[in-house]
Amino acid sequence: MTLRLIVAALLVGLFLSLSAYGRLRAMEQSAVELEGEVQKLAAENAALRERIKALASDPDALAAEARSFGLAGNGEIIYTFVPEAAHD
Repeated sequence: MTLRLIVAALLVGLFLSLSAYGRLRAMEQSAVELEGEVQKLAAENAALRERIKALASDPDALAAEARSFGLAGNGEIIYTFVPEAAHD
């Protein structure tokens, strides 16, 4: 009887250890993936900071960026030319 209890306890312990090990491996993999995402976002943030510096220091770059969004400067008028539809 005592031997059966010991074997049962060992099996339960083994099962719990394997289950915990599986969760640990999954969490480690998740941590690796998240670290990659953090590095990607850090690089993107650095690029955006450089773009901000460029726009803050170069009025022509700022004007070009504004125009890419359809904005006009003081006294400017934006004309949009739409091609005519083909006639049959």
